[in-house]
Amino acid sequence: MGPGASVWYGATIQDGAVIGARTLIAAGAMVGPGTEVPPEVVAMGVPAKRQVPLAGGPKVWVDHNAEIYRELARRHAAGTSPVEDSGKQ
Repeated sequence: MGPGASVWYGATIQDGAVIGARTLIAAGAMVGPGTEVPPEVVAMGVPAKRQVPLAGGPKVWVDHNAEIYRELARRHAAGTSPVEDSGKQ
């Protein structure tokens, strides 16, 4: 997995596959064994042979998803507290 690569829900990456930097593997895609997916593309399909340049919404997601998840984790950690057991079931 290259830096900044994203694998969406339900996608499968099989043994020996190489995923390029800033590549997005689409939801439900299957990257077969030994497949090389180049950098900065969206790979889709079963098998993931259809590849289009990383652009538009997918590019925005790859550009900002790590930052967004770090902020969500920070907010969660700062705002959580134990919940007391009310004894009700």
